[in-house]
Amino acid sequence: MVTSILINKPDEQDFVNWFENEYDITCFDTECAKIEMELNDKGESKTTILGRAESNYSPGLFNLKLQRLYRGLDNKGDMFSIEVIGFFGNFKVIEQWERIGE
Repeated sequence: MVTSILINKPDEQDFVNWFENEYDITCFDTECAKIEMELNDKGESKTTILGRAESNYSPGLFNLKLQRLYRGLDNKGDMFSIEVIGFFGNFKVIEQWERIGE
């Protein structure tokens, strides 16, 4: 049973695959340090390129907790933040927000 749980414990590559599919983003590298995505804030939409500004990775025995903050490369006021927990190969969003800069 424990072996089964450890085999199904997601890793960072699983997160990248989930992130690309769930948020319809384009990753420019294998770790999604630079992404292109559509931000939506207060009725406004904008497609922009963001770079990872902060990252927190916390692997547990049976799960993975990951937090990332992205900032716009052209406009630092453009931001996207996501915090997820992964368990049994699935991810659940704990907190997510986005903002379009001035």
